Amino acid sequence: GHGGVDGGASDQQGNLEKNINLKIALKVRRQLQQSGIRVVLTRDRDTDLAPFIMGRTGRHRRDLLGRINKALAARSFCLVSIHCDSSVDTGKQGAVVFYNYLSESSKELAGLIQEELNLVQDKPGDIAPGKYFIIRQKALTGVLVEVGFLSNPNDAIKLQSDQYQELLAGAISKGVLRYCRKALGNGE
Repeated sequence: GHGGVDGGASDQQGNLEKNINLKIALKVRRQLQQSGIRVVLTRDRDTDLAPFIMGRTGRHRRDLLGRINKALAARSFCLVSIHCDSSVDTGKQGAVVFYNYLSESSKELAGLIQEELNLVQDKPGDIAPGKYFIIRQKALTGVLVEVGFLSNPNDAIKLQSDQYQELLAGAISKGVLRYCRKALGNGE
């Protein structure tokens, strides 16, 4: 999520969400590729996709359309959008996975990723329905993973840690692998 001119949320020290998201996404790609999965990232550097989509829609919507188009062109089995959350309530913490409330496959993918994330975070979370444009696509099984709260001091520190990012990436990768095996009939 985010990238280029869109930094997303930030913590008290000014660390930007876009940088954390990219680091985790690169780790997820490496881990899934090691398992033999073909991975296409919507971005592999600090950029956004808005400039590549023409039209009168706003920059944010064009960026999302660019990501969706890239996933569709790659004939993606699933789409995982990685983000960091923020809240005025600094007590909110932990990872949560949002799913397309109109899609059972999205809910299943979200549940499997959340189960894995709950093994690496202090407080277990629950999946939640989301109306996010990026995951509401009928032709894609998509989820949005909020890996933690940059507004929470403890989460913000952990999210800067390469070791914790690796744990989060491992959880996301395991959840995706479990979903792929289950959906393709290869069991858990």
